[in-house]
Amino acid sequence: RETLTRRSALAYGAGWGALMYVHPAMVVILPMHMLVVLFARMRPSSERVAFAGIVTTAFLLVILPWIVRDRIAMGGWMFMRDDLGMELEISNGDGATPAAQANLATGWYCSQHPNCSHPVALRVLAAGEREFNRQAMATAISWIESHPGRFADLTVRRVIAFWIGERSEPGRLVLRAVLSLLGLAGLRLMWRGGLRIEAALLGAFWIAYPGAFYLIQRIDRYQAP
Repeated sequence: RETLTRRSALAYGAGWGALMYVHPAMVVILPMHMLVVLFARMRPSSERVAFAGIVTTAFLLVILPWIVRDRIAMGGWMFMRDDLGMELEISNGDGATPAAQANLATGWYCSQHPNCSHPVALRVLAAGEREFNRQAMATAISWIESHPGRFADLTVRRVIAFWIGERSEPGRLVLRAVLSLLGLAGLRLMWRGGLRIEAALLGAFWIAYPGAFYLIQRIDRYQAP
């Protein structure tokens, strides 16, 4: 719209806050979308500042109950839900492969994940989820620092698998490749057709959303959004 209203800012911020209860990883898209919304048209600085402030306030107010719940239940502050430490440790180690299915097949997943490893589940019980994830994060970072080449190889293969798929699943590989290429072509057509704000919003999604998933093992549902 030509004018950014306070009502639209309130709805926009609250909508993004509600989305965090469903899929917190989407938070990486909000800053890029905000930049597009604020600067896609010429607007007074006061209008931009007011819009950004209301969006941020509404967003924080909507997620606040769950943040407080995390503080009470987990004993520390965190953003919505967070098991990144565990996911990084499972995805980047001596026995890791780019995909969760392969990690299950080799037994690596069940040697590391509390879902199917009794000793690891006992570690979670003893340390608590927050501390367990902190320790796992430290282990993962240490391994990445000492195995930069292996980490780079896993990351590149995860990027390819995210957008195209894996050779072990030829049917899905073809489908994913076709969908990705069609999406890219559609984005280009939108831009050339004058729908540049819309193309920028979609492009931001393509750039920002997959980043975290390049670092952890691929699971089909990660591509669903």
